[in-house]
Amino acid sequence: METETWSAIRKVKVYSNPLYEESKHQDRRCYLHRIEGTPIPPSKEVKYLGVIFDQDLKFRAHTNQAVKKGTQFGLAIGSIARAKWGAPLQYLRRLFTSVTAPRMDYAAAIWHRPEDMRSPTIQQQAKLSTVQRQIMKTMLGCFRTTSTH
Repeated sequence: METETWSAIRKVKVYSNPLYEESKHQDRRCYLHRIEGTPIPPSKEVKYLGVIFDQDLKFRAHTNQAVKKGTQFGLAIGSIARAKWGAPLQYLRRLFTSVTAPRMDYAAAIWHRPEDMRSPTIQQQAKLSTVQRQIMKTMLGCFRTTSTH
């Protein structure tokens, strides 16, 4: 009902067919939706407001993206933080809390479920804590082999 109202307001015809349709090509593809006759193929991932949703809602792609961003900013912080010279710890800490952490934790209320103790959540925590540990060791100027547990 909502789809019909939306399409009526925008003057767009949307056809939903629960059955798979055959395309005119030689290979078979499933197109569940059409907008004005144009088939819309299903995708494995979609990015909406900066959060990457996958079909299983496991958010693995989004976690990998957050780790990638955190690593990128961690390397940038590491380039200005050295043991003998560089920015003082208070400024590095401010950079981490104002730039790196918010980019890694963006929309965590959607993709991170701490009460869910299944494997994907534990993997998310492990990946994010690894990046945060590397950044903290860089900021403090300690050895790479220093234990953080």
